[in-house]
Amino acid sequence: MSVEVLRESACDCIHEIIMKGMEPLAKKELVESLLSVLKKSSILEPQEDEDADFMAKLAKLMSASGSQLLNSYTK
Repeated sequence: MSVEVLRESACDCIHEIIMKGMEPLAKKELVESLLSVLKKSSILEPQEDEDADFMAKLAKLMSASGSQLLNSYTK
């Protein structure tokens, strides 16, 4: 996600990985580990001049992450 040319595709790829069918505990661990990596790499702290398309993809990824965590916890 640090390579500007690839980061929108990387967001889509991670989104699809998160959305795949998995056991709730495994999905929770996957989502938490992916979000930890994104946080450590400062991806979740965008700059003011970020590309709008990337921000939309990142928002979609964060929304999917949250909904999948909630689904995992309820199961």
